[in-house]
Amino acid sequence: MSPLRRIPPVLAPPTLGALWSGLWAFVSGARAGELEREVGALFPGAWVRGYCSGRAALKTALEIAMHLTGRRRVVLPAYTSYSVAAAAAAAGAEVVLGDVSPETLDYDRGALAGCVDGRTAAVVLGNLYGYPSRTTDIGWMRDAGALVVDDAAQALGATETGRAAGGRGDIGVLSFGRGKCITTGQGGALLIPDGELARAAAPVFGARAMRVAGAGTWVAAVAVAASRSQLAFGLLARLPGVDIGESHYDSAFETGAAARSADGLARGLADRVARQRDIRRRVAAAWQAALGGDRHFTTVAPPPGSAPAYLRFPLLAVDAGARREAAQRLARIGMTYVHSFPRPLSGIDAFRAVCADGPPAPGADRLAETVIALPCHGGVGPAEVRAAEAALAGGEGDPGAPRATAGATASRGWV
Repeated sequence: MSPLRRIPPVLAPPTLGALWSGLWAFVSGARAGELEREVGALFPGAWVRGYCSGRAALKTALEIAMHLTGRRRVVLPAYTSYSVAAAAAAAGAEVVLGDVSPETLDYDRGALAGCVDGRTAAVVLGNLYGYPSRTTDIGWMRDAGALVVDDAAQALGATETGRAAGGRGDIGVLSFGRGKCITTGQGGALLIPDGELARAAAPVFGARAMRVAGAGTWVAAVAVAASRSQLAFGLLARLPGVDIGESHYDSAFETGAAARSADGLARGLADRVARQRDIRRRVAAAWQAALGGDRHFTTVAPPPGSAPAYLRFPLLAVDAGARREAAQRLARIGMTYVHSFPRPLSGIDAFRAVCADGPPAPGADRLAETVIALPCHGGVGPAEVRAAEAALAGGEGDPGAPRATAGATASRGWV
């Protein structure tokens, strides 16, 4: 099989209109503030600021929490994106890692209770794979003086009891990078729903950073759009330094405002969120129907009253060996990049220096060893689901179905 036949781990291609608008903003400097206006449409009444990345927005959110509380401790999920760890390190926080339950992908409630005390500035909700973290039982954390940071970098479009992920905490964080539910090439946003809190947080920001033109941001968006083509994605995946599907820890990252081109690329953002959310939910339903009864794997049920964004569809193997074998079978039909984050945050050597001593996190360890994160975007259709189902059952895929590819999706029935 050709190594070019691969499916992107996440694919939310910008529209042609957004690409043109981003190019015009890059060249002319027009549409300044469009990103903030679009995010404001998704979160009415919230104070919003655009950043060059979700990491930069989260770093600022944690700095705000430490400034307002006079504390330095921050609680993070023990298993989540390495960008979350990098943002906490860059903010100068002292980190406590809370264990994550494989059954819910959310904080283990017993572990969380042992992580929050009078030294805690903030608790970051992970919303792993687009499953909204539960917030209906966390009022006690605010009673302890800790702020809640609703990090919806993986969950834009998800809801819990009708409330949008990103807007349920004291501070919200969004990301629009290439591997997120919606992309502007590069970029992120910070939002504060409460005006009084936003005014109190203002001293953290200082002078507003100048927006760069953002040629790299626009090129990244074009690359995501091109990834709809099997051939183009296969070539991009082989370029040195692109690192598709890989997680890296780097606490020395840019922290400026969103680029001008990101403003243009945010054109129609709210509508794109709804469209991509519906696609991902249909694909997730197909994965659940195909694999939910497989005795070798378990799926994760969304919390009651919640509707995930399904950045990816998590499948838990019985053990590390079963996950390894399943990943090899999927790779043979062209479905790679399914391992997600290779280690819990405690496994990052450079990050441990900013972590306070804490209890073991067996749930996070299990997730790192057993989770398979299946693609849940419009490039996955019925043929790909059938092929993956057959491969995981022990075959090479449905002989009557095409191998998994990342080609055109319009005729596949879910888009």
